[in-house]
Amino acid sequence: MATPTLVMTSFLLLLAFLFFLPAFSDTGVALFSDNHATLSTGQSLVNGENSVCINNDCQLDLRRADGSRWTSMRREADTKCNARINKRGEVIIRTEDGRVVDVLGDAGEVGSYALVLTPEGHLKTFGRTIWAGDLTATAATSTPYQRSRSDSEADPGYILYSSDRFIDVPESGTLLKNDKYRLILDSSDCELSVINEERRLHHLKVVNRVPTTTTTTTCEVKLTTEGELLTALNTVNSDKYGVDPVWHRVFGTGVTTVQPTEFIGALLATGELRIYPLKSRIDSNSGKSRV
Repeated sequence: MATPTLVMTSFLLLLAFLFFLPAFSDTGVALFSDNHATLSTGQSLVNGENSVCINNDCQLDLRRADGSRWTSMRREADTKCNARINKRGEVIIRTEDGRVVDVLGDAGEVGSYALVLTPEGHLKTFGRTIWAGDLTATAATSTPYQRSRSDSEADPGYILYSSDRFIDVPESGTLLKNDKYRLILDSSDCELSVINEERRLHHLKVVNRVPTTTTTTTCEVKLTTEGELLTALNTVNSDKYGVDPVWHRVFGTGVTTVQPTEFIGALLATGELRIYPLKSRIDSNSGKSRV
């Protein structure tokens, strides 16, 4: 039978162990070069059941929902570090005193970049930005936005991923949300807007709007693999008495001639909508260390 002294000693050792374990906090699914955001020891990016953190050896530690794991190559034993993505799309891991431990990815042209943990559990860099929404409206010219009861539905996140399929818009019309900003799709005219709490800040410019005299029933949206943001109106045609899809090419037309690839649309904490092409996948051979 264990003595009281032994039990107390074991209890104190357990408390000490728990005290020194890092308490990981969720910092979202992405880091952006624009705001110099960092991922520090004790923090993690989380997307579904996938997560990535900086462990106590200065390594990026990616754990996927399927149980697989990836870590960056270089390590510094028992050292606290942080990671960020710079304006050339490189992921830099530094010690707290600023010494570079690892550099992941190749340097690109100076611009805006993002490091994203995707829903599939991959760590990818995106950039440079190929286009961004311009906040030109002022409070004096913006129009009121009426909240609906469904605005309290689940947080949609602030990243939109490119796809071959249109996505259904939530009842509230909110596609993305970051802090006090929302990207919404108005079901009455399929127009995209960024709003700040109760005020509509600006509409995204519609290119090649398709004129129609039909009655709109539903709206859908997708980000294409060419970096264009499209909305589709499913309309009731008064002549044919049927439902016809009418396409609206909303944003990004003619901005770039890049080959089809993976894109993300990100609503930043500043209220700006940015579109980024895939740069590289970090958790693969192409993301190997360069230090």
